[in-house]
Amino acid sequence: PTQVEYKDLNRETQWYFRHTISAVAYMSACLAITVLQVIKASIIAYKVRKWIHFAVVFETIFSFISIICSVLNPLTDLSCDFVR
Repeated sequence: PTQVEYKDLNRETQWYFRHTISAVAYMSACLAITVLQVIKASIIAYKVRKWIHFAVVFETIFSFISIICSVLNPLTDLSCDFVR
């Protein structure tokens, strides 16, 4: 298999990779925080057993799903047509 080095890519593709890497890193941090929120909200909902706390659990779960989709979105297949 051939390896394509970063310096061989055109400027737009280099920018795309830099943007994707920073987006994935930021969204991964958001994902870690959301996991902690789901855990804490679940513990509170289990202890208190009020409907508002269960609503918060569902909201944090939807937030978790949204962030998962955002993290996976930039990880699409690329072709080798962009090499100089």
